[in-house]
Amino acid sequence: MNINIFLKKYRPLTPSLRFKKTIFKNFFFRKKFSLFFFLKKNSNVRTNRGMVTILSKGKITKHKSINFDKFRCFTKKICVMINLINIKKKTYGLVKYSNGSMSYIQPSYGFFLGDCSFSTNRPEMFWFFNFPGIVILLHFAKKFTIINNVFVNNKYSYSSANGTFCQVNENYDDMRLTLITLPSGKEKIMSSFRFSSLGKCYNEEFNLTNPGKAGSLLNRGMKSRVRGVAKNPVDHPHGGRTKTNKPEVSPWGWVAKRNK
Repeated sequence: MNINIFLKKYRPLTPSLRFKKTIFKNFFFRKKFSLFFFLKKNSNVRTNRGMVTILSKGKITKHKSINFDKFRCFTKKICVMINLINIKKKTYGLVKYSNGSMSYIQPSYGFFLGDCSFSTNRPEMFWFFNFPGIVILLHFAKKFTIINNVFVNNKYSYSSANGTFCQVNENYDDMRLTLITLPSGKEKIMSSFRFSSLGKCYNEEFNLTNPGKAGSLLNRGMKSRVRGVAKNPVDHPHGGRTKTNKPEVSPWGWVAKRNK
């Protein structure tokens, strides 16, 4: 089963649709499993960190978060992707493992619906196939291999944004180190026993998209914020068009840029 992904342009019927361009996905599975979603809230108006939440109308624009499988590199099971969803700015794929369990993962570019993937710590001679989306150790990646979602310190530390990738430059087998090039162009030496996925990160054409209007972002759970200098002095310390306030503070008077 394949999937068609292309950049769709809208007709300029209204001023908001004149420059709108989105990534359009044509596939059959469109149902979202609410089992993997949770509300990141502590009360009605504040989050777990004490920040004020943005109240929005409708059921689509609630502040939902997704619980995806970031420890897939330690799961030695074959999985098949059966669904794709968009959460804010990222695309997640619903996979079903060989034991019957399901979870969301961050897929690689070229990992389509119906394709199989797995995680292994063995060399290439023991692989079932060699396609994007396979999670392997850096020690077994060849020179000039394109990788993404490098797993460091129990999280995806490098190349987890849309369309980004890292490149393996050299493997130092005697010291168990690997030299890779980051998306920023800098080179970094890290342990060869780090897991990473083959291929580029998903949504390679995300930088070409244009939402067109604020309503498109509102449906993804992102709402625009009003600048502090555009408010009244009673509502924000920067209000009243006074740009000479140093240092810059938050609406509650805290220093916003303490480390800069």
